[in-house]
Amino acid sequence: MKEFRKMNGRLSLRLYIILTLIVCLFGLCAVANADGGNRPATTAEKAYYARVMKVAAGAVPAGPPGWGLVEKTKIEELKWVSPSVDQGYYLGADYHVVWQNAAGRKKAEDATVQELFDNSQKPDAERDKLLKELERISAELGRAVERGDQGRVQQLGEEADEVSRKIEALNNTQAEKEDEIGIRNRPHDTTLGIDVWVNTHITLPARAKALEPPVAGAQALRTEGEFLREKGWQEGCMYVFLGSFWADGVSQYLGQTPDLRLGLPPTQIQSIVVVVQADPARAQAVLRQIDWAALKGLLAN
Repeated sequence: MKEFRKMNGRLSLRLYIILTLIVCLFGLCAVANADGGNRPATTAEKAYYARVMKVAAGAVPAGPPGWGLVEKTKIEELKWVSPSVDQGYYLGADYHVVWQNAAGRKKAEDATVQELFDNSQKPDAERDKLLKELERISAELGRAVERGDQGRVQQLGEEADEVSRKIEALNNTQAEKEDEIGIRNRPHDTTLGIDVWVNTHITLPARAKALEPPVAGAQALRTEGEFLREKGWQEGCMYVFLGSFWADGVSQYLGQTPDLRLGLPPTQIQSIVVVVQADPARAQAVLRQIDWAALKGLLAN
């Protein structure tokens, strides 16, 4: 009996420690997931989010044949929401998907490599002349040092600096040519991205833009593509604004903000923005394939 009590005591202590660890672990998880005061989503909010994401994913067409899927929103249960929804603000949801034409991108990369190689094989008489001049100066400088001729050493050093600056200028020019080759061969129409933003405030990129004819009866706007040396060619975007509260026209800063009405249930869908980032012709084709009726159905709640 004594041995049983000892064993039972050890088991109780072990069980207490285990339960304490479990409670602490759940507490830490709750703090981590709360993320600045976020509260658990209600059943209604979870249902809203699941419905919105399902409709958004279903409204988006399949990617172009042969293109690979590289990004896609993983639809999971909504667990946490911002406390702002308890202050009358809307509850947003975003769906995102991207495809790429790997074959087209590789073709452009191969063309870049080939042109860079061809460019590097071109004779450069001016560079060769400067390199020989620098070699001559270096040899003479060595002899001047051996003689202890400080005046000549200083003069040759200045000559070497001047030749080196000329070589550096040629190198910079060559680098610019290589950048131009890279830009010229960067692939166009090899990426397609689609976003569906529900209940959102946005400010569009401050670059070339233009109003487009309405899409599915909704206001549409396009930004032009641009080259970014770090990222390559970035296709322009088509923006389609669903809902009746969008600011009119295009401002200097491309501010496009819905006049969301406060005081409504947080799951009341007031605005939807569809963004298609693609080559202009491909973007128009994609816009014709989107299920606009399904998206507008969300606005009816």
